Amino acid sequence: MKAFLIALGGIGFFLMFSLALAQETAPASPAPSPVDYALPYPGILPDNPLFFLKRLRDLILIQLISNPVRKAEFHQLLADKYHSMGEVLLEKGKAEIAISTFTKGTQFDADTRKYLSQIPAENMAQLNQLTDRFSQSLTKHIEVLTRSQEKFSGENLTTLQTSITSLTELQKGL
Repeated sequence: MKAFLIALGGIGFFLMFSLALAQETAPASPAPSPVDYALPYPGILPDNPLFFLKRLRDLILIQLISNPVRKAEFHQLLADKYHSMGEVLLEKGKAEIAISTFTKGTQFDADTRKYLSQIPAENMAQLNQLTDRFSQSLTKHIEVLTRSQEKFSGENLTTLQTSITSLTELQKGL
């Protein structure tokens, strides 16, 4: 019985000690993003020699999807991925490729809006859900592009500002 109590006391002490350490060493949480919308992992980037395979796959999928709901979802995913790719490319110091990637992401956003307008009225609940998610996505894309403006100059900055204006107009049109 005495050994059981000593073991129980030791386990209790260990648990209290580990909880105290866990509280002291917990990292400070990063500042929250103004937009609570996570961009997906971009995968292969445009600077990779195999990127053409990814682009080919996406083009084939775009042609095979006939349902406007699925087409809107897929274009939104592509827009998210291209904006995420642009961020990563910018961090790698490849501004020329990044601006092109951001522009393609903005075009996918415009395509998403086009396919959302083709969804029939009988899918109103699904349309509302997609529109809400698309609105959050646009807000995040505007945030990413606005944050990236300081790393561009000249014609690239003008192109980026045009993309921001296009996204803002898309958002107002929802």
